[in-house]
Amino acid sequence: MAEQSQTYTWSETWKQVVSDPSRELFQQIMNDPQASFNRAMTWIYLGGVGIAIIVFVLPIMVIASLVDTPDSSLTIPLLCIGPVVGGLLISLLFLGNVATIHWLSRISGGDGSFATTAYVLASIVTPFSLINVLLLLIPILGWIMISVVRWDFWTQKL
Repeated sequence: MAEQSQTYTWSETWKQVVSDPSRELFQQIMNDPQASFNRAMTWIYLGGVGIAIIVFVLPIMVIASLVDTPDSSLTIPLLCIGPVVGGLLISLLFLGNVATIHWLSRISGGDGSFATTAYVLASIVTPFSLINVLLLLIPILGWIMISVVRWDFWTQKL
């Protein structure tokens, strides 16, 4: 009897991958009717944009609030372009990793498609990458607190 394929939303997929990873779950994800290369790359790109915002934009905003910079003609375009470029770079690195893993699985006798490999890996990599980067916010929260209170308050002579 053929097994029914279940359709998962992105949040259901990521929640299950993080909370209960198993071989059976990855088999179900691979057989999801919505599984596609485009969906995988969308997840990776948007995850990359989120990562770039946290790693690139937030620190620049905090540093800019601490330092008086009269010329912001370069800062604003960098803040706008940085996440887009970050998403593209992370997508390219992901494609390189998928190609390597797919090639190794093929020479080892595997028969999966490149798109399936990309989809399953994206369902694993994206949520864990975002969780990892969110943990980086812990020290950044200290910077944000300092920028809110303003640096000159801490450097005043009492």
